[in-house]
Amino acid sequence: MSAVIGGCDVLSVHGYDTAFRPSDDFSERIAKNISIILKEEALFDKVADPAAGSYYIENLTLQLIDAAWTLFLEIETKGGLMSAFEQNFIQELIEKSYDYQLSALKNHKSRMVGVNSLQEAPTVSTIQSSQPINDSTLKLLINKRISRDFEH
Repeated sequence: MSAVIGGCDVLSVHGYDTAFRPSDDFSERIAKNISIILKEEALFDKVADPAAGSYYIENLTLQLIDAAWTLFLEIETKGGLMSAFEQNFIQELIEKSYDYQLSALKNHKSRMVGVNSLQEAPTVSTIQSSQPINDSTLKLLINKRISRDFEH
């Protein structure tokens, strides 16, 4: 695959067992069919530049990093994670993200893979804090699964 993506002119593939014994018919057949597999199953003959997709993935990764860094700096300007949580900033972001994803799923702009038709009881994990939070205005996070609305 690397040779084909790299633009080789000729590809010679030897049987997988040539290093330790004379190749048998099976290993020779596999070696002979490698180029056919790359063409028919990996569709290398249908793509102008199979390696070009790496730019797309790298660009998406850079966008994700930039967005995460911007969010991190915004949380820092609010005084850190606990302060942002006490200001309900974190909760509002999570709720906004949940609503956006749910809307996209309901409007068929997004798909969910692997949703089970049987609902399971959600598990709740808690984090012990050295300082208890005694603020009645603090909006705690609600445990909910986005797949809940799509399960039967």
